[in-house]
Amino acid sequence: DGKTVMGEMPAIFFLVLSFMFFSCFGRFPEKKRLWLILGGFVMGLCIATKTSFLLLIPAICIGAFIEWRKKNLSPVEIAITAASIIAPLVVWIMTQFIPGDSISKIIGFYANPSRVADPAGTVIHNIKVLFTDTSTVFTIVILAVWMSGIALRMKIRKAIPMEEIIA
Repeated sequence: DGKTVMGEMPAIFFLVLSFMFFSCFGRFPEKKRLWLILGGFVMGLCIATKTSFLLLIPAICIGAFIEWRKKNLSPVEIAITAASIIAPLVVWIMTQFIPGDSISKIIGFYANPSRVADPAGTVIHNIKVLFTDTSTVFTIVILAVWMSGIALRMKIRKAIPMEEIIA
């Protein structure tokens, strides 16, 4: 049953597209605000498409903070980008939920969208698989290689693009 993965491909499409726009922000500074608006809007579409991508929000905040510290982003540009991200999320919230929905009902739905009979048992099983499956080791190795590249470039003071920091 691929039901829980249905939103992954459109969300990944929007994610890659937003990275492309954020990349243009660094390469074409004369239209910096346009790239920030487009990148933010498409990032908002990404998050609205698949709620597990809400985890991007802290990464975006860290990336914005780093770019602000490097004087590449002003507070106004950060606000414009944030508004661009929030706009699709507001539309999503307005169309997804009815006024009578309580926060606990919404959290309950997203905690168990597939209506699994025994969520606690499923979580325990998935934790076991996390530590016994080879894909976890593969992911850790890839993450270690990526983080070493970031650390090496930071050590030699080479610029790291914002879209790579977010990724």
